[in-house]
Amino acid sequence: MINADQIANQCLTSPEVICALVQRYSKSILITGDRGEADQISRSALAEKVFGNSQETRFLNSLIHPLVLKEFQRLAEESSEPYLAYEVPLLFEADLQACFDYLILVYAPWETRLERLKIRGESETDALLRQHHQLPDEEKLARVDLVVSNDFDSQALCGEAERFIKLLPDLKQRTRQPFTAT
Repeated sequence: MINADQIANQCLTSPEVICALVQRYSKSILITGDRGEADQISRSALAEKVFGNSQETRFLNSLIHPLVLKEFQRLAEESSEPYLAYEVPLLFEADLQACFDYLILVYAPWETRLERLKIRGESETDALLRQHHQLPDEEKLARVDLVVSNDFDSQALCGEAERFIKLLPDLKQRTRQPFTAT
């Protein structure tokens, strides 16, 4: 599974990205390295500067998205696997749907997702703020080729994944384009 968020987080360690973010927001977004370690971006401090501000979100995305897309393309070109699975939380918001053969939505109702976020320590306010910047569930559901239910426990999700794997060879592939920044 290729996870866009993990790749984006790796991009936050790039010296060029760190430099650009410090220029924009000051050193207040850094976690100072101990014992000669390099400074790192504080994700929570960065989130305070960016989330809720569309101009700052666009700036951050303009730094990170091209790097993520470059890595997506590299992984696709170097893979010999018959299928690659990409987890892209903001697929439609980043206008990447044309880059994939199939669009599968792993879906749980908002109430279930909110409860899971609370268990992980995220506030309802933060969750609502992030949800506000995402495409509504109804629109996502209408745009995908397949929905995998994630409304229950991990055993049920495994069953859904097995169902999906059996369907995969019969799904009609979309015409896809390379990963490029839009």
